[in-house]
Amino acid sequence: MTTELTAADLDALRRAFETARAESDEEREHLDSIEAREGWESAAQSASYHLQCRNLRLKVWEAPPMHVHGDEIGQNYGTKAKEVKLKRRMLALGISIFEPDPISAIERVESARRDERVVEPQ
Repeated sequence: MTTELTAADLDALRRAFETARAESDEEREHLDSIEAREGWESAAQSASYHLQCRNLRLKVWEAPPMHVHGDEIGQNYGTKAKEVKLKRRMLALGISIFEPDPISAIERVESARRDERVVEPQ
């Protein structure tokens, strides 16, 4: 990856790595193997990819937020309107593109923002 990771990115990657490693012995061995060959960041990104695809129930031709690299909408992998719009929504809410469960994270942030707007009667 060529872009610098933010604190939110590192947190999301750490959580993805820990969550995916805890899924099964096979997944732990797979991620440990990637980490040994390519480093922790690569293994954590693999974990994030795995979890995003699963949690978003993506088809093999659909890109998770971490694979949407531009802002242009098109017909190719990572450029479809649904993919780009999800990434834009995440970034607008301050959610890392590596978030393992994007929809749950969006719901948490939006719920917290709604709660902040509720004014208690005095």
